[in-house]
Amino acid sequence: MVLSVLSCSNNKRNRTIGITLLASDPPTELCKDGLIKALEDRGYKYDHNISVIDKNAHGDFAAIQGITKKFIDEKVELAVALSTVSLQSLIEEKVPFPVVFSSVANPFIIGAGVSDSMHHPLVTGVPSTAPIKETIEIIKELFPGIKIIGTLYTPSEPNSVYYAKVQRRESEKNGIAVIQYPISDISDIGRGIDSLSRSGVTVIYQISDVLTASVFDSIVMKSNSYNIPIICNQIVQVNSGAILGLCLDFYKMGYEAGLITADILDGRKTAAIPFKRMERMILSVNTKTAANFRVTFSDDFMRKANDIIH
Repeated sequence: MVLSVLSCSNNKRNRTIGITLLASDPPTELCKDGLIKALEDRGYKYDHNISVIDKNAHGDFAAIQGITKKFIDEKVELAVALSTVSLQSLIEEKVPFPVVFSSVANPFIIGAGVSDSMHHPLVTGVPSTAPIKETIEIIKELFPGIKIIGTLYTPSEPNSVYYAKVQRRESEKNGIAVIQYPISDISDIGRGIDSLSRSGVTVIYQISDVLTASVFDSIVMKSNSYNIPIICNQIVQVNSGAILGLCLDFYKMGYEAGLITADILDGRKTAAIPFKRMERMILSVNTKTAANFRVTFSDDFMRKANDIIH
């Protein structure tokens, strides 16, 4: 799909950029909305002075490489990667144009750089690293004496594997065992939650990846059947049935990526732009869902919440 993005300013010539993502899920769509809004605010608007080749692989990993090659063939001036595998493909293909990323948990594991300031000269962006350490601390506070938690994860997604490793490390530091069940599509959800329940999991801390985000409603439905509450790192998932989440603002993250994109289109060198970290965390609490699991929050805890769903 090619969208025309355009602006009221006459001083910006027509540009062509590409947007690539593995699949559409609520966090990624929020990220993309923020990206487009930032471009508009900087004078790059649909149907005026910028064309966007917007490509979604719909969960097909093999299609990602084809999207990268299309961007090369179309001679885009810049590509925006909104998933880890999308960014990985652009890096491995050695594309000749700048790449801006967002919704990528750890850009370093796929060759984007060694630090926020020492990175690939054509790659920069806004990592979406989830606050796993802090979330484990919240779990300990809410469930004193908890010994085991569980999650589903997607081995084919590098970001999911990374999060699984961090979750295990941080859990073990806190004396908590973690059961991580691998899935490859929605048909694995039921078996996965069955397995977690049989293993004694009483709380699911669902790590973030594209597959689990796109099927989160199914995860909630199956977990509810076992009376297992879910904790997460996505605001939209708190709205969809998790009891709470310590979250990044994906719209704001996309907006920051859009500002970087505009900077590059305006002539700033990609190599000179360090990765931008999102420092503000949002503690989102769903008191209605929590009550269904007889989970209560202290007044002190609720005072820390930025977003409360009743």
